[in-house]
Amino acid sequence: MLSPNGVFGTTPDVSSTRVDDIGEGEVPERVVDEMSTTRAARAKAIEAWADKVEPGDLVIADTESLRAIAELTERREKLDAALIEAVRSARRSDRSWSEIGAMLGVSKQAAQRKYSKVSM
Repeated sequence: MLSPNGVFGTTPDVSSTRVDDIGEGEVPERVVDEMSTTRAARAKAIEAWADKVEPGDLVIADTESLRAIAELTERREKLDAALIEAVRSARRSDRSWSEIGAMLGVSKQAAQRKYSKVSM
């Protein structure tokens, strides 16, 4: 994984991958295929890969924008969970889908479509 000062390693050994097959800054497809779809699993796979990187292969990389994306994603997940709970609470309090939709800034149909399965 990235160190606090933004040091990033180069890609792992891809001797079976042709240089023409990958673009600059891209991770070879076979490495991506090995990663799970969950962020935790991807992070674990990247950390395992980073443990194998030779110190001489490390370069400085500006990761501020990527870190911002990760932080915002985590905040969005927490906000989404809180919003689902608020919709559940509103439905338990007999609030209508029209009222909930108005608070969400969407139609009652859109609110119901998105939250009806998770609001019970």
